[in-house]
Amino acid sequence: MRRVLRRSTGALRRVSRLFKATRHAQPRSRRPGAAPRHLKWRYGYYVVIGGIVAACAILYWRFRKNGWL
Repeated sequence: MRRVLRRSTGALRRVSRLFKATRHAQPRSRRPGAAPRHLKWRYGYYVVIGGIVAACAILYWRFRKNGWL
């Protein structure tokens, strides 16, 4: 039983190291507590939401056209 626990713990450590490396690889271009760029512009939030809705609509249309839906 101990051997199994050691193996699984080692595997979990390796996976957690992988996630730590990717988490810290993100650029830290803005100071903590600062608003994201899209919220500084008056219409930024609406542009972002509109872009997401447009992307979803295009994907839905393409999947429907190809017979996947």
